[in-house]
This record gives sequence, structure tokens and C-alpha cells, in this order.
Amino acid sequence: MNKAFLAAAIAASLLAAACSDGGGGSSAGGKAECRPLNLPSLGQAADAMRREGFDAALGPAAAPVSGSASGDAVVWKLQGGSAVVTVGRGGTHLNVQMRSRGEGASEAAVNFWNDDREFSRTYIDEGGEAVLEMDLDFDGGICEENLHAFFRDCAASIEDWLETVPGH
Repeated sequence: MNKAFLAAAIAASLLAAACSDGGGGSSAGGKAECRPLNLPSLGQAADAMRREGFDAALGPAAAPVSGSASGDAVVWKLQGGSAVVTVGRGGTHLNVQMRSRGEGASEAAVNFWNDDREFSRTYIDEGGEAVLEMDLDFDGGICEENLHAFFRDCAASIEDWLETVPGH
């Protein structure tokens, strides 16, 4: 996926999220209002993912996930693999983690990704497997559409990452 296209898609998604409530309401300024979510739960995350057409199921994480506040997770099946969504320690953010299914990555590929991206990070874990992580901070609250936009952006990032980092 073209980097400029991905950046434009993320920017457009974030702009839409800032101006949309999903219900067509508007404020005096003409912009739609956001429907706030206090602290999204994993259940709300799974529901938002399914409304976006993603295959997501709530349940226990198959393996421990670094930074997880509990053993629960949303397992997100996409691109022939599974990403794991957890609530981070402190309960103030969601974390999406995609592993490379046993493939490593070169230091150059990891550095290229991290230098070129703003909303995700990749690294090589202790076992030599490439890992992609993305976080959504909801300390102070977020809008429901921000949650949807986050998962759309994650899906685009995962697709690009799988073509760019593991095995390269």
C-alpha cells in the first residue's frame, strides 16, 4: 500500500471521526457532534469492529500479551492471521498487537517502518518474531466514531505492515 495513500486515509479518517456522531446530529457550528464513550470496554471494541465488518471475537487471550491489564482480549482475524486487542495497564488505552506468524524481520525493515509511521510501532521480540503495535488513548474519553476509525486505520496499517516488515 502506498505510504502517501495510507497517510491520507488516516488523516481523512481522523478528520471524519472528529466531525461525526454517526447519527447525523449537528451543533450550532454546523459540525456533527460526537457521541462520547467513557472508557470503552473490550465488548464495545469487539462490537465496533464487527460493525466495521471485521471478524472479531471476545474471549481469553491465547497467550499472554505484553501490557495487557487482564487475560481477556478481542481476537481479530484478518490478513490470514490474528491480531489481539487488549485494554492496557491502567485501563486508559486499547492496544492492538499483530505478530508475524513466526517470521522475523531485518533491523532495516523495522527502522524503516518506525521512521515512516506516526501511529504505530514495530519491533522484534525476544524470540525473533516481528510485532506491530498500535494504541488508542482514551484517557478523558473518546467518540464512538474515533473507535471505528481506529480499527479501520489499524486494518490498513496491518495490511501495509505485512507487505513491508515481516520477512524483509
